Amino acid sequence: MEYENDNIFLCKGKSLNSADPALIGKALASCGFGKRVGISTDGGNFSKSLAYSLTGSLTAASSQVWNLGDSFLSQFRFFVDFCSLPCGIFISQNSFSAKITVLGRYGLPLCTREQRELEKALGDENQKATDILSCGEVTDMTGVNMMYRRELIRQSDSELSELSCGVKCENRKIAMLMEDCFYKLGCKQGGEYTFKINNDGTSVSVFSRDCGWIPNDRILAVITNYETQNGRDICVLPDAPLILDKIAGANGKKVIRFYAADDRHAALLNSSAFMRDALFASVKLLKIIEETGKSLFRLNKELPRFYVSKKRLSIDFDVEKGFSKMSENPNVELTRDGALLSFPHGKVRLSSVKNGRELSIIAEAVSYEISKDLCKRAEQLCRNGLLTDTEKSP
Repeated sequence: MEYENDNIFLCKGKSLNSADPALIGKALASCGFGKRVGISTDGGNFSKSLAYSLTGSLTAASSQVWNLGDSFLSQFRFFVDFCSLPCGIFISQNSFSAKITVLGRYGLPLCTREQRELEKALGDENQKATDILSCGEVTDMTGVNMMYRRELIRQSDSELSELSCGVKCENRKIAMLMEDCFYKLGCKQGGEYTFKINNDGTSVSVFSRDCGWIPNDRILAVITNYETQNGRDICVLPDAPLILDKIAGANGKKVIRFYAADDRHAALLNSSAFMRDALFASVKLLKIIEETGKSLFRLNKELPRFYVSKKRLSIDFDVEKGFSKMSENPNVELTRDGALLSFPHGKVRLSSVKNGRELSIIAEAVSYEISKDLCKRAEQLCRNGLLTDTEKSP
């Protein structure tokens, strides 16, 4: 077993070693947030085997386990939020490996405190022995599947009979769910709009004949423009494009960036589910097209010009000290999860991931070329020990 990323464990090999997921389950059960845990898989046999091992170790260590059946990642996030679970485990597989993803409240990544608590528990060789009289139990909650389907259809409050669309996704669960949703909303089958969704259900791009492919970031911007024009604030995850704040501000509303340790905007996060679920975003976009009478080409043209480039760096320095050093530069602003570098033609966000072992770089600029250049410049600055010279033009 390898610790691949924040809250993600990677089990490799052609043979299954049940000890690894059992250790994860036992460690999680010893954490304050691991007393009630929802578990779901992508339906693969390897994934289910890991789920059985995790379930056994969790219940043996007194945790209550909610069996949420088979799903995909964005759907599982909905389950965790809908059921008000403090923790969720989603297991997915490919040919020779499986990923065990641990989520916290609202179906979001664990907060820093929870990540450290879990890592400490995983390193504790003297965990409390199982008490046969205090074992937890498994509750069947597979019926929550229907709630996701209902909420997906409710992203449009009217029929979409004037539109024709299709969906492309290698995950047949997602493809079938979207096709059923389009049918129930009255959409015609056809190529007017084609939605391409990733296997996790977390990102979507849309094709139309008059404007080609529109990426996920711009779809979120279209939705933000519509929602804020109609007098509603929007809640997004911290890594959402910065341009969303500008769009909302121009419409007199706000974009709230939600952090897992802060509950103040939980209701707004729930009502903005289309900003982090690709299936919800797809139906929401169709509703906007139908209600406004505007083509996707026109909706896209109403947005400011922006492009986003992303990169991850492995690091071997104290990232917190690095950010503190960067703050001495007037063009660097420390943020809740990292630092924001301002350049004449764009901005770069830096944040630590993989519990401080990697650095996330997200560059945003008025053109694709400049965003890529800013990404490279930020990487160079970081590799030089986070010595910044952001005053110069990219």
